[in-house]
Amino acid sequence: MNDSLTIFCHSFGLSVDKKPLYNNMTNEKYGYYASRCFLISKLGDLVVLPPNEASLQSTQILSILNKIGLGVRKEDVLFIEYGHEGVDDPNQDIKTLTTISGFNTYTANAFSGRTLLPHYISNVTHSSINSPHPKIVEIADNKVFFQTINSNYIPEGIVVENFETAEQVFSKLTEKSIIKTAKSASGLSLFLISPDDCSGINEAVKCLTEGNLLVLQKYYPHHLSPSVNLEITKNGQIIPLFISEQLLSKSSGGISVHEGNIYPVNLPLLLKKFLLKESIKIVKSISLLGYHGYIGVDWILSLSRESGWYGKAVEVNARITAPIYPFIAMNKLGAKSFCIKNSRLPKKMTADEVRNKIDPIFWHPETKEGVIFYNFNPLMGKMIIAGFSNQREKSIELVDETEKCLNV
Repeated sequence: MNDSLTIFCHSFGLSVDKKPLYNNMTNEKYGYYASRCFLISKLGDLVVLPPNEASLQSTQILSILNKIGLGVRKEDVLFIEYGHEGVDDPNQDIKTLTTISGFNTYTANAFSGRTLLPHYISNVTHSSINSPHPKIVEIADNKVFFQTINSNYIPEGIVVENFETAEQVFSKLTEKSIIKTAKSASGLSLFLISPDDCSGINEAVKCLTEGNLLVLQKYYPHHLSPSVNLEITKNGQIIPLFISEQLLSKSSGGISVHEGNIYPVNLPLLLKKFLLKESIKIVKSISLLGYHGYIGVDWILSLSRESGWYGKAVEVNARITAPIYPFIAMNKLGAKSFCIKNSRLPKKMTADEVRNKIDPIFWHPETKEGVIFYNFNPLMGKMIIAGFSNQREKSIELVDETEKCLNV
């Protein structure tokens, strides 16, 4: 990120065709992740949140972040959303945006370039935006396009476009497979099926009924899920940023669901070089579309003394990925490691109460170590805990200790 002033719009919102950004994403979650940008914003920036009570409550965290040099001022949060009926702007915050329209230093910063609101705000303020045209992002972020990329490290897969193809594929199934919709994310709209257990097929067929395309990928047993994060510049240069380890839980259907990330990843140097090299090759195909911005390549690795190792890139996320937020904050704070984890929030607990409970392990600028929290949503009872340190294991320890302090 550069030092120019930014208008952050990180609500999932609606895509430019006024459809949900991701399949199976509920309305309440559209704005839930919007306040994550508090972690990477700074004084002078603006943050746009959906106009609802959850968003208002999320601002409790700002005074805490401000004291350690992160986040915008509370008065620099605007409440605007773009829904099926158009702009929802109860406080007339668009007027605030139009007053800065003459300042070319502002950039509209989108979580995903497929989202309608940041493009609307970019037009209103005559500011630049950190995204190419939404149609380019639509292709770049699509699981069907990913399956067409030429790489030996992309899983064997089939695109299922209609019921006839689905019937043929499912009737000939001989091994465990993953089914995902073209617009899935974070374990949503993913189904695990096998010749012995086809319970996920009904859900997959339901997705077809709703007009979604499906991708069926061969399932590969694995021990680790690294996420390679990169940035594509406007001139097409691919810049490797970092590799983190994904923390995954299992859903009732056996699907891996994203819960957090650890940096740095604990892998031999040769494996890290392999992941970076092959991720750059995969991302090159996406850069040729004209996409620029942050991008993540999710991998699975199997490590075994007997059979050696293998790796597969299972998907690409052409957007700001979850570990980008703590990575930027880590660099601002001067730490060298982070661990983030989705966590339950004790009922009715305020941000100040959480801060006081974890005071002994809260971020300390002198030691460059401690915990902060963000994505604070007391209405949903959720937040993200972030441990920062100069050592990987200590960052993990700090997150575990925080959960014990809060008894969650």
